Amino acid sequence: MSLLKEALPERNALEIKATLMNTANLNVTMEPLALNPDAELAPISYIGAGLVDVNKAANLPVAAWAADTKQAALSFGLVNASETVKLTKTVQVKNFSNEVKVYSLSLEQRYQNDIDRGSFSLDYPETITVPAGQTLSFDVTATIDPTTLPEWTLTDDNIGSQAVTADLTNLELDGALVFSDGSEKAFHLVYHVLPKANAAMSFTPVMTEDGLAHTLTNTGAVALEPVFAPTVMTDEIDEDQRFDLVGASIETFAVPTEVCASGFVTLTTMVMNEGITHSYVGGFMADFDIDQDGTYDVTVQNGKLEWFYDVEPGTAITFTHDYGSGSGALNNIYQIIGNNHLTMQSCLGDFGLTAEDVGRATVNVRFRTEEETWTPIATGAGDVAMGTYTFTDASNDVYAVLVNEAGEAVSSVEPGASATLLNAGADFMILSDSGSKAFVATPSEDADVAPVLEDASFTVDENTAVDTVIGSLEATYGADLANPIAEYIVLSSNSTAVSVTAEGDVVVMNADVLDYDAGLTSIELEVVAVDSAGNISEPAMITVEVINVADEPEEVNPVIDADLGEFSVQENATEGTVIGTITATDPDSDLTPIVSYEVTGSDSIGISDAGELVVAGIIDYEQTSSIEVSVTAVDSAGNKSEAVTVTIAVTQDPREDVVVEKPKKKSSSGSLAWLTLLAAPFAFMRRRKQK
Repeated sequence: MSLLKEALPERNALEIKATLMNTANLNVTMEPLALNPDAELAPISYIGAGLVDVNKAANLPVAAWAADTKQAALSFGLVNASETVKLTKTVQVKNFSNEVKVYSLSLEQRYQNDIDRGSFSLDYPETITVPAGQTLSFDVTATIDPTTLPEWTLTDDNIGSQAVTADLTNLELDGALVFSDGSEKAFHLVYHVLPKANAAMSFTPVMTEDGLAHTLTNTGAVALEPVFAPTVMTDEIDEDQRFDLVGASIETFAVPTEVCASGFVTLTTMVMNEGITHSYVGGFMADFDIDQDGTYDVTVQNGKLEWFYDVEPGTAITFTHDYGSGSGALNNIYQIIGNNHLTMQSCLGDFGLTAEDVGRATVNVRFRTEEETWTPIATGAGDVAMGTYTFTDASNDVYAVLVNEAGEAVSSVEPGASATLLNAGADFMILSDSGSKAFVATPSEDADVAPVLEDASFTVDENTAVDTVIGSLEATYGADLANPIAEYIVLSSNSTAVSVTAEGDVVVMNADVLDYDAGLTSIELEVVAVDSAGNISEPAMITVEVINVADEPEEVNPVIDADLGEFSVQENATEGTVIGTITATDPDSDLTPIVSYEVTGSDSIGISDAGELVVAGIIDYEQTSSIEVSVTAVDSAGNKSEAVTVTIAVTQDPREDVVVEKPKKKSSSGSLAWLTLLAAPFAFMRRRKQK
């Protein structure tokens, strides 16, 4: 560090650490490659960020780290996943040079089995450009698919041993986000995550021949193996607590005196909202006020075997001792690493009780979590919750059971599968070694919780047929172990056109009044849901919008444009000659567009489907100087416009009907007039002689 600080004096301690981690060599093997070319990669738990390369670090002009931790690693930690999980972190890259730096990014996974499983992917920019002397921030998103993860093999028995290294390497996902300058790898940002596939539970109430039951469905990624335990304490989720208590259970069982001299063992289970990697990460205590005088007498807590013996660190135990004391009894502790609960074992005598106290001794219990494992006196800094417990023999107690369709008890439910949950009516918890969230069941309380019905909106076309189902209402349950929905009831509505059936279907009841044109544009119904116990939901407003359907003439019939202009055609025009175009509009053209036109009134005029008036026969100006026709537009549904009269002017053909004037002769009527007068008597005389 001092050498690098001397070489890079402008960088602070965190930046120098990041620079070292960014340039460390990840290709570290369990044996030297010179001796064993097939040597396995060293696990991330051995090498951290890798083998430090001071020379490379001293020449790196940038440094990268995660914005949330200021560390040069994308540490996602323990991730309990019952479904695909996306985790986003912000990366910061600081450029210490006076030049712009451009890097291309890629993902490098260290182990081939991680690649083959496809459990992990990372979304990141293809390239980044870091301005000179500036810091660039960008997001990366990790996606984890729990269905492809290997079987979880970490337990409280093996987690503290060297032998667990192979398990940890197999389970952990690690590698690096690589930043390349051209074709050369410039630096990297390592990532690691310890993902655990979990089961998950959902509940649906059902009525059976024996009464109310619930269908439990495993919605998680691994098999659910439930354990049913009585509830001694429940607590609200508090995200601000590092170790957030949500529940606790205590049970006492008869055992051989070789196990406990009193003949009874007591199991104290503490349940957290999130999983914990190991009981060593904090303190988990239950303080017992045996005589209920307000003073705590005995503490049951997690402990470490190395507190008492010279052994390899990592073996967890239960330590039961007088409150505030360092002396007491050691016993077993049970925890699946990564799970959200742990169970501590004590003998009844460790509480100062005997077999005669079973069934009679009632105690107050304070459950608490602490930052340090050894915290004999409560600090109040962690989470605290109270409960009351009576030491009773639970050897024959049954709180709940899962059965299949044949009524046979089942101990495991595969992902996607279901079983019927039966319970005795008392409060209980469902725990699981498969890491599912602890479920606190309160059957009696849940039975009084009304269903929840939200406002909903639907649409329906006017004139829709009677009994047509427009949609369905779906009430939800206000509690996990609530009663099934029995019926839906309409409290009020503003129309008889639509109603809601008892099953929740929104249906057309009266098509005659489902008429938008009559003013019915929206229907409102006030509806409640009622469960099998008679619990009634708050009213919900169901709104049905009535959609106007084109069913009136003015809504469906085409309309020929009023201003068509003037049309004319020359006589003797050849057939097919386009005279002009008729235009029209259709109010529902999106449904039934105009597809053709019709023309009547003259055999000489035709019309195309596009509305073009064309010559269809002989046109003679000498016969008529104009032609009147009637034109109609037709849409794809056969709806016709009103007929429009169109007048077409006929013009003369310039090649015909030309008047040619004869040349004028010189007039001689004046000089011959006297001859006419002289000849007239002679003509008269000739006619007389002939008589």
